[in-house]
Amino acid sequence: MIAMASEGPKAKWLVIPSLLVMYLMIVTLPAFYFALSRNEGTVRMETSFRPLAFTAILCLGLFVVAGLPGFVRALGVDWAAIHVPAWTRGATGVRSIARDPRTLDGISGVLGELSNLTTILLLIAFFRQASDEPREEVSISKPLAFTTKAAVIGWGLWAAFHALRLILSPFIYWYFVNLAGKLGRAAPPFGRLLAEIVPTALSGAGLLIAPFIVYRSQRRRREESATAAPLASDG
Repeated sequence: MIAMASEGPKAKWLVIPSLLVMYLMIVTLPAFYFALSRNEGTVRMETSFRPLAFTAILCLGLFVVAGLPGFVRALGVDWAAIHVPAWTRGATGVRSIARDPRTLDGISGVLGELSNLTTILLLIAFFRQASDEPREEVSISKPLAFTTKAAVIGWGLWAAFHALRLILSPFIYWYFVNLAGKLGRAAPPFGRLLAEIVPTALSGAGLLIAPFIVYRSQRRRREESATAAPLASDG
């Protein structure tokens, strides 16, 4: 449906800026994970964030499980199509495999699944670490603070956008029906539109939660410190 929409004269000029914004937003998550791994000490996770972490685990888990059968089938078809004739040609065949777009798509898909699984493991660590017991903390680094805010803003807008898409999906489908009529094509079923929106919305919500938990944890810590400072001076 995205391809059909991009054929509309009013939508073509939006494609390149939209892709640029999307790629910039995607970069924020690896930057956040890297900054989190380099941060000294631990980030406190209160028990109030455990339901949020569990919800994100559930969303990402459903996204991975729902997309895994189709991903495995597509990967198997692509591999069967390129590896049998190519390997018999020696080094030339290996180069053809490496340059084949299907190989790049397969590698990208595998890395995407590994990224989702890594995020699930991080959320499980947050879920298990959550505690309300007082402990000494180390302030997070400036790179982590910056990348956390960037990831929360970027993926927050992404999640809000797809939540809005889901709410407005009947009107979006009506637009595609009219567009298909103008292009002389048959409109795809409504279920296909939902199959595009719902997994993306689940994935976006799940990926947002990890930086959001870190952001809220640090903001709550600063609020508690600001509240405790006047009490300590009065004492």
